[in-house]
Amino acid sequence: MSHRQELKGALIALVTILGLTLLFVLLLPDPSGDYSRLGTPRSSGDAEPGYPMKFSVGSLDPRFGITRARFLKLIGEAGSVWERPVGLELFRYDSSAPFRIEMVFDARQQRRIEERMMRGKISLTGKSFDNLRDEYDSKVVVVKELESKYSGDLSACEQKVEAHNRKVARWNESGGAPKEVYSELNAEEVELNKFHANLERERIALNVAISEATALSDAINKLVTQYNLQIENYNGRFVSVREFEKGQFNGSEINIYEYEEEVDLRAALAHELGHALGFGHVEDSTSIMFYKLEKQDLAHLSLKAGDMRLLEDKFPGAHLSLPRAASQTGK
Repeated sequence: MSHRQELKGALIALVTILGLTLLFVLLLPDPSGDYSRLGTPRSSGDAEPGYPMKFSVGSLDPRFGITRARFLKLIGEAGSVWERPVGLELFRYDSSAPFRIEMVFDARQQRRIEERMMRGKISLTGKSFDNLRDEYDSKVVVVKELESKYSGDLSACEQKVEAHNRKVARWNESGGAPKEVYSELNAEEVELNKFHANLERERIALNVAISEATALSDAINKLVTQYNLQIENYNGRFVSVREFEKGQFNGSEINIYEYEEEVDLRAALAHELGHALGFGHVEDSTSIMFYKLEKQDLAHLSLKAGDMRLLEDKFPGAHLSLPRAASQTGK
């Protein structure tokens, strides 16, 4: 073999070795990479294997009265309830994902529509159930505001009276106050009397508001009993109480069969997304994962202690933050 042929063979072998080395390097795993979410931006916190769960949206019967865009927004808000405390993106919309979330219209929602129509028709002293409930909700807000103001003013008044009495006692122990101090103490007493009079007016207004709220509550309860409405009063709000349907999440899809209002629908979605994460029911009736839609704060949906324990067990390495209420504007 000539010297030229030997050199050519050595060059071919060197190129082959370099090519195999480069291929081996390219195939090595990146120690800082995240292969559960290739090609997607990282959320806050490190991703967990299998997350985010990709979902699509199935059919939406027009009788539900909700658009696809609005339904997606509510799903986002419901998912955020779980995502914020753990600091991870757990759910992501993908129109091709086999895991579907959809609304299935059947007799349950039809009954709810019919009951809603009936509530608008039945009346007591010329007012429908919905009219009375709206008045009651507004009156409860007034009562809470008056209670807060009265409590604050009462505490301030008690402090002023205590300070005034200490002054009077101190001067009495000293044999009496000089003329100018005596005048000052009399002026304070006049102001305290005015404060007391104002407090009495606040107390009367508060009692009137409580009486009006109680009367509205009694009227509503009378209609609930008379027409066998599935409505109860929790947290100062009359709500439709129902159990979350078993089997709404079956491993491949979430089916929503009924809802009353959007806050109700968001709570149902958050509950079923919890099942999708692998969570069962908890005992705390204020928790999202309680088996019944009952005492949860629907307007300010957030995780409670029982829900947080589920997250801690599911993501033991995550730094959980205190839950905040779900906003109405989404993620």
